[in-house]
Amino acid sequence: MSESEKNIDERSDTRSKFWKFWVVMVAVNIGYFFVIMRLFAIQVIKGDEYREKAKKQHESRVEISAKRGNIYDRNGKLLATTIQSLSVAVDPQLLDDVSDFCDSLAKALNQPASKFKQKIENAKGNFVWIARGITYSPYLTRLKTQKQKGVIIIEEPKRIFPFGSVGAQVVGFTNIDNKGIEGIERGYDTLLKGNSGYMIMYRDGLGHLRPSPDLPLIPAIDGRSIQLTVDIELQRIIEHELSRGIDAAKASAGTVIAIKPQTGEIIAMASFPTFDPGNRNAPPEAKRNRGITDVFEPGSTFKLITACAGIEENVVTEEEIMDGHNGSFQFLSFTIKDVHAMGRVPFREAIHQSSNIILSEVATRIGEDRFYKYIRNFGFGGYLGIDIPGEISGKVPKPAQFTPGTIRFLGHGYALNSTPLQVVNAYATVANEGQMMKPYLVKGTYNVNEQFVEHKPEKIRRVISEKTAKRITELFVGVVDSGSGKKAIIKGLRIAGKTGTAQQIVNGQYSKQDYFASFVGYYPADNPQIAIIVVVDRPRVSIYGGASAAPIFQNIASRIISINPEYSLDKKSKIDSIRKLDNDTIIVPSIAGLYLKDAKVMLSQYGLRLNTNSNSGIVFNQYPKSGSKVIVGSNVNVTLMSEHKSTNSSNISQNIKHDVTGLTIRRALALLQKSGVRTKVIGRGKVVSQSWSGDKTQLTCTLSCSNSPSSSTLTVQQKIAVQPLQQNR
Repeated sequence: MSESEKNIDERSDTRSKFWKFWVVMVAVNIGYFFVIMRLFAIQVIKGDEYREKAKKQHESRVEISAKRGNIYDRNGKLLATTIQSLSVAVDPQLLDDVSDFCDSLAKALNQPASKFKQKIENAKGNFVWIARGITYSPYLTRLKTQKQKGVIIIEEPKRIFPFGSVGAQVVGFTNIDNKGIEGIERGYDTLLKGNSGYMIMYRDGLGHLRPSPDLPLIPAIDGRSIQLTVDIELQRIIEHELSRGIDAAKASAGTVIAIKPQTGEIIAMASFPTFDPGNRNAPPEAKRNRGITDVFEPGSTFKLITACAGIEENVVTEEEIMDGHNGSFQFLSFTIKDVHAMGRVPFREAIHQSSNIILSEVATRIGEDRFYKYIRNFGFGGYLGIDIPGEISGKVPKPAQFTPGTIRFLGHGYALNSTPLQVVNAYATVANEGQMMKPYLVKGTYNVNEQFVEHKPEKIRRVISEKTAKRITELFVGVVDSGSGKKAIIKGLRIAGKTGTAQQIVNGQYSKQDYFASFVGYYPADNPQIAIIVVVDRPRVSIYGGASAAPIFQNIASRIISINPEYSLDKKSKIDSIRKLDNDTIIVPSIAGLYLKDAKVMLSQYGLRLNTNSNSGIVFNQYPKSGSKVIVGSNVNVTLMSEHKSTNSSNISQNIKHDVTGLTIRRALALLQKSGVRTKVIGRGKVVSQSWSGDKTQLTCTLSCSNSPSSSTLTVQQKIAVQPLQQNR
């Protein structure tokens, strides 16, 4: 190869190497460029995103649950609060021995193991709840400490209700996540639940969380507590007596509402059947607050509104003679009937005996537009705005919708529907001298500084004049004293009230078997402190309000005044004028069968003192005897059941053969059964006679009561056979 050829080859190799060098350099630079661009994208363009991802890998946000606020009654008794409970979850993929775990858990919780196995087998992910809201137990505490593989134990707040089913429809309940579902729990959920906080913790390579003072902490804001207007002790009484009354009437359901006329405070609100708020699977009909969610045609209790409008508009007076048409009045194609047929009688007597015919006549005198105005002003056909979810408005036809006869039916409580709350609030309006107050259940709330912020009573409107309200009160006192409401009488207490019996509509027609029986009243009439409505749904023993609802009212009122004198004493007079014989003497009441504390309260209402050295027990005997005349301020000496001891067997029978005639069944049974006497009861109401059988070792006392089967009452078949629109009393 020549020299020139060698030089050419060398130059070619040099150019080739140079070209390769630049290709490599360009490739490297391009690589550097992409790396730089990538780093720029990561650190600048998407820097926040990647920093957040890194943070999540090394930090963890842990929620801090807020404590749900408490619910108290008007006297500060705890109705709902929160405790810590344990909840169990598992990771099915990590759990070693499913059968052993389920068997152990079933034994600890007293539940079937198959229930837990099914949950684990049906799990679709790596987390499944097995049981929640469990109170602490040794087994669960041990599980939590041992940290068994695949088992997750979590502390969770749990809502509890110390009074159980008492007041359940008012207080309501929460779901498993502590969210309010019904009642006050639902209506004030935002206030009660508070706001959850959180804290940030470091997560190490093993996944363990470690706190650090450098990381943020947002504390939880606990829920605020609420105080209700409800008195839980009176709620107990009302629910007990309602349950007894429903059972005695063989009815399907019932409602009682007690309200303070001067303020609108709901003292108690009960529905039967009821439920335990700890049992979320209770049937819907038990959870329903019937006082605000159910409607009915009020029947004769609505005659209060007709009477108020008639007297306020001067279309009738108490003594005006009106025609009762001998119990049957025909107009157009309709017939209105009265249970108590009457001819020409004073309007006062028509109210006392609950005349449908005469009240329908008063309604026509008032006129459609004016009567409609009074109906709406009394709160019917609209929302009263009570502070609990579920209230419905009821329905009242407008004058333009009236058909021939509508106003007559409205006059005695048909052709409209209303809630029990609307009816009792109308009576409370009259009791409050014609001024309507807004009913409410929340007395106040506690602010963030735990200071109590009271909710003030709210006036809605004046419906009738004070003068008319007083005249109406006197009219309706007569209903209880000498009319259809006699079974609501409490000796020594003036009660204004009205019975009601209304047919229910079934399949578009008025039923001859299904009725609402009701009684509404307030007392003491001279200075009303409480108004109460009792509604009995489909009674079977007696369809009449005077027979089914009035006795429940009487029992409730009697028990309330025995433990709460404030609801019975006329503040204008220390001693009721009916009980007072003259300036210095008074009739001693019967306190036999009462607990000592109740006996003291009753005697204090009469201006008497109870003399005993004991602190508890049931009154066995008293001296002076009931019915005796004594000086006001005298002592009444008592023998208590705990003090009564017989010295020999020969006088045992004589000592415990106590005279219980005139007492209520409750008091008679308390006295006799505490003495070891076996009892048999015939009828209901007060004891009118008693007979003894057996020997010294086991005495039996048979009690015959005021409305025993022998008394002159209609049979069930006779009552059901009465024609529609006649049983309105």
